[in-house]
Amino acid sequence: MRRKRSLKELRQKWHKEKVEATTSKRNRKIRTKKEKPQETTPSREHKTFAQKLRNARAKSRNRQKDVTPAVPPFSFSSFKIYDDYKYNGKKLVICHIIESLGLGGAQTMMMELVNGLNRYYGDHCDNIFLCVNKKSKQSLSKTLYRSYGISPQQCRRSDLFAFCDEHKVDVVVHHRISLSDCVRSLLPPDTKYILINHTWNRMDQMRFFRRCDAYVSVCKFLHDKTKWAPGSSRSRRFVILNGIENNYLDDIEPANLEGDFITGRCHRLTIGKFKIKSIDWLDELSKKIPGFHHHLIGAHKKAKARCSEVNSSTYHGAINNLQKKMSMIKAFDVYFYDTYADEGASIALLESLAAGVPVLTKGLGGCPELVVDGLNGYIVNRPDSCAKMMKKLARKHEMLKILKKTTLEDFNNRLHVRHTACKYMQLFEALTKNA
Repeated sequence: MRRKRSLKELRQKWHKEKVEATTSKRNRKIRTKKEKPQETTPSREHKTFAQKLRNARAKSRNRQKDVTPAVPPFSFSSFKIYDDYKYNGKKLVICHIIESLGLGGAQTMMMELVNGLNRYYGDHCDNIFLCVNKKSKQSLSKTLYRSYGISPQQCRRSDLFAFCDEHKVDVVVHHRISLSDCVRSLLPPDTKYILINHTWNRMDQMRFFRRCDAYVSVCKFLHDKTKWAPGSSRSRRFVILNGIENNYLDDIEPANLEGDFITGRCHRLTIGKFKIKSIDWLDELSKKIPGFHHHLIGAHKKAKARCSEVNSSTYHGAINNLQKKMSMIKAFDVYFYDTYADEGASIALLESLAAGVPVLTKGLGGCPELVVDGLNGYIVNRPDSCAKMMKKLARKHEMLKILKKTTLEDFNNRLHVRHTACKYMQLFEALTKNA
């Protein structure tokens, strides 16, 4: 009996110690646990500071709006066609400005527009070609500008106001390239300011061109992709498709180029528009097309080396003389424009179409706005579809002949510079009629 009580006491003692140990451990956890900070209502001082910060930010936004006020809507309905339009206003002085005199699409389109305005509306406007420099004067390709009959003038940005005032400029047409900046603040208050966007590069910079009297995109693709300046009215945004002259081509004979079925291309051989692999692809294709030969016009060291290694392609380098360049393009059966990036209304395509040469190209950027399937070429996004169409045109001579004819007809009806110049004159007249 005594022994049993002892065991019972031991069990009770052991149970008691176990309970105390568990309780002690739980209490230690509770003491070491971090207390959550209590949620407190913000003090009056905190509310005041937050409100001041919000007010300061709102004031800053309002100040930005004050710097770029909204330009009032523009009452201009639609463009008339060339045959139906007659200019009815005073004779205008138009100053076309650009920041670079290098060889590029924007410079070429600027010269085409200047010549188009002089040729078809020379009695109503005087056109000045001006390069605006930040510091010193730029060198230029005399061969290129002489072939277009253009003599560029140059002035510093700081002298632009005085230049416009001295020449009594009515309208400044700014041909935007990737390095362009807004010059509205550098112009006399009464001078109208039109921005023409030629390039896909640095499109984010378009929002900094503020208080323009009109914004022109050279194709719908650029128009749709533009982030417009704050406060710019939709009524001041226009699409005027690029156009070039081709009347002089009747007097130019096609160059004597190698090949029975001749393809070619002529433009700046930049990364987005040209890759060496196209030469290899054409070399393989030439094995399936009798008499095939490709002619490459443009400066590119690696392309020069690769063309010397194959029999199907000839490298001609850069050609600045307009007449010589167009005589070579005129000799092409098909213009092969294999590109890899978006762009605007390509001068390379326009030059080909002006010569009546159909185009095979990808549907990138503004290319589908110039090339209409079956009318003046074909949109071919895949190499196999391009090869198939090339073989078909090389084999079916009558089909190619008809395509060349419709290519030239479509160009004269839609892409000739007289149509472009006509629309710009209507815009000039509408902007200056109440000035």
